[in-house]
Amino acid sequence: MPKVMKGFPKSFQDWITRHISDFNGCNRYLSRWKPSVKNVCPSCGCSNEDTKHITRCREPTRTSLYHEGIDDIKNWMITNHTPSHLAQLFSTYLSGRGETTMESLLPHTSSLITLAQAQDLIGFDNLLLGRLPKLLITNMEPILASRNNRKLTIHRWAQELSRQLLLFTHRQWSYRNSTAHYKPSEGKTVAEHELVDEQ
Repeated sequence: MPKVMKGFPKSFQDWITRHISDFNGCNRYLSRWKPSVKNVCPSCGCSNEDTKHITRCREPTRTSLYHEGIDDIKNWMITNHTPSHLAQLFSTYLSGRGETTMESLLPHTSSLITLAQAQDLIGFDNLLLGRLPKLLITNMEPILASRNNRKLTIHRWAQELSRQLLLFTHRQWSYRNSTAHYKPSEGKTVAEHELVDEQ
């Protein structure tokens, strides 16, 4: 994680630190300091907008962005020599948004059961912070070594995958903020305009 963070600008590193510590500006926390702030998601209107909600919001545009991001990660994995069945497993797991275990996605006879169990111990939210199970590295190391590519070592592969996951999470946060703070007209945010339209 430290090596991955060093590759980001200082502002992005600060965001990672705030996100990990649950002080990233979600309305659950802002409402404690500012009575005028309502503890609801600015995109979907659900109550109690906490850090976990950032990657679980079901608002249609954010959901589309979420699944586009999963496709990007899957494509990156395959492009960088990850077996397609392994890339698909992680893609399906991410699509579950923390509501399913990786182990439940596999038959009991699968060779990936132990890896899935290791991922389930780490958890969905930690994966989105770039924390990878060691067994994933163990599985990928001989595959990359067999390609004899000095530019793509197992360490670089793992660091870049962690980077992709962090960028994925940050995109959800960035879109959330654009919905919450952008005021295109009449002094209303996008979410406020959508609420008026619904009424």
